[in-house]
This record gives sequence, C-alpha cells and structure tokens, in this order.
Amino acid sequence: MGLEVSAFGRVKPMGCSPDATCPDSHWWIKPPPGFPRSLDGLRKGCYNVSGKHRSFFLGYSGYDDWRRDLSLMAHGIEPEVIWRRPAAYRRKAFVELIYFSDNGGAIGPIRSRKLAEDFDEHLAAARRYEKIECGFIEVYRDFRKAFRIGAGQGVVLFH
Repeated sequence: MGLEVSAFGRVKPMGCSPDATCPDSHWWIKPPPGFPRSLDGLRKGCYNVSGKHRSFFLGYSGYDDWRRDLSLMAHGIEPEVIWRRPAAYRRKAFVELIYFSDNGGAIGPIRSRKLAEDFDEHLAAARRYEKIECGFIEVYRDFRKAFRIGAGQGVVLFH
C-alpha cells in the first residue's frame, strides 16, 4: 500500500452524483477530514480533469519519512511541532504539505501555487539536504512538478 499523487492542470466541475459511473476523465475531488479549506474554494464533487498531468507513487512510510525530512530541511524541526501548532507556522514554507493528511485528499490551485513557489525557492537547500538524506531530491522534484501543474486552474490529488 502507498500513496499516489496526481496533479492535473485544469479541473471543471461536472455535477455527477457520488454513485454515478463516470468516464475516466472524471475524478471525485474532496478535502481530507480536518482540512476543509485545502480545495481553495472548489467544492467537493466530480470534476473533469484535463491539461498537464503528472502522477507518482510513494509508500506510506516513505512519504512520512520524506515529509519529516522536508520539515527538517525547511524549518529544522520535526513535523509534529508544526502539527501541534499549525497556526504558528501558517505562512511558513511547505506548511500546507507538512500539515496535511497523509492518506488522501486534494490541494487546490491557490495552495498549489504557494507550494510551487516554496519548492522553487528552496531548491538549493534541497540539493544540499540530498547529501544528508539520499533520495530526498527525487521526491522533492516530483512534488515541485506536481504543484507547478496544479497551480492556476488545477489540483493535486492524494489517493
């Protein structure tokens, strides 16, 4: 088992019911429990996805380990510190990803744009961190590309 991350460049609401049989281009998009604002105003529902697309897969423990490394690289603290006091870190780099569900949900276009900027701004630090944690930069680049695609009119899905 693991976590698949899929980014789509455009999403359009379709109005299908949850039990409808939809074409492959339709995806059910919803925020994870506890993160109702993660969709940036998009409503939970069926969406036609189009435009640029990128998907990649991580094992659950691999994703948790990588997210821990992201928190250490960017802030020098364990993610649990951010999880306990998310409001104190609200405007910091990568917080929308560090303080987010680890098993499903979606991040909308506004948060995707902010995260894409975070990934761009911290690329040099991530390259340095790669010397400490081998394999970190590969996942970093996958997320960087995904959030660049989701920025604007898209979404990044965790499923």
